[in-house]
Amino acid sequence: MRRFLQGLLLLLLLSCVTGCSSSAPQSSPHKELKLDSFQNEEGVFQFSELPLGISLEEAKEKVYIRYPFPGYSEGSWEFYNSTEPRYIYGEGKTFSTSSAQMEFDNGKLIRVRFKFTTDPDYEDPVIAQLTQTHYEDMMPKLEDLYGPPDSTEEEGKTVVHIWLGEEDTMLRLSHGPGKGREAESMILSLAVGQAADWKEI
Repeated sequence: MRRFLQGLLLLLLLSCVTGCSSSAPQSSPHKELKLDSFQNEEGVFQFSELPLGISLEEAKEKVYIRYPFPGYSEGSWEFYNSTEPRYIYGEGKTFSTSSAQMEFDNGKLIRVRFKFTTDPDYEDPVIAQLTQTHYEDMMPKLEDLYGPPDSTEEEGKTVVHIWLGEEDTMLRLSHGPGKGREAESMILSLAVGQAADWKEI
């Protein structure tokens, strides 16, 4: 009798484990950065997961934000860096990730940006040229989705492309030398007003 009860208990435990694990939502710290999610039906450029104009509290419901980015808040302007999810661009060996970096002014989201960088110490030449590979891949895709950029400028060795949208919004793609230990940097921004003209961090 005892063996029967032990066997029955074991079966119940196994069914609970398999049943619960199959029905539980599988969350992932990584998400694909979808380029076709950058403009709504009204022609406004914004990241669909973090619409411009939402509050910090609303943003915290969508991504994990622990602390403000140190040293960059000033007056009514604040800079935050999400820790989850990490957004993936590229595939196979040549993928890289970026957090969603957010700028708020007077409590409202005015810019979302994704910064992809490479480390000069990478020995693998494929990885070392990662942002160049991504830039050459991303640029024609953005042109297919949103047409040619409204302006293209050179800021030193950095090339900046800007697409203008409705309600004073813009999409901005820049590629050039990185800062500090970064060999290269590619930054994709969605912003309202003058935010996309501000100094890159």
